[in-house]
Amino acid sequence: MTAADLCASAKPWEVQAETVRVIFEEFYEQGDLEKKQGRTPIPMMDRDKAHQLPSSQVGFLSVICISCYDLLSQVVPPSEPLLEGCRKNLIKWKHVAENQSEIKSVETDVEEKPE
Repeated sequence: MTAADLCASAKPWEVQAETVRVIFEEFYEQGDLEKKQGRTPIPMMDRDKAHQLPSSQVGFLSVICISCYDLLSQVVPPSEPLLEGCRKNLIKWKHVAENQSEIKSVETDVEEKPE
């Protein structure tokens, strides 16, 4: 079930990046609501920390997704393409994290959300 839940991490970059954008928009909306209530959202849900998105994805893919699909591919070898898809996306997220100017293609919509 976990591998199915994480499947967007193994999809082609365009799908993966759009999925992350949509998920983080939900997170940021939650954070916006928490701020309106006078609370401090966790960094992942804080729109003001959107610049951390690429590095958070590097960590998420490295620790959670790659580990999950590595184990799955050992038990179910035909699932190896899922592991390879995660590895490709990890490389891309590392590149984006190193070159913050590229993040605009992923987060522009969530940073410029009107009040």
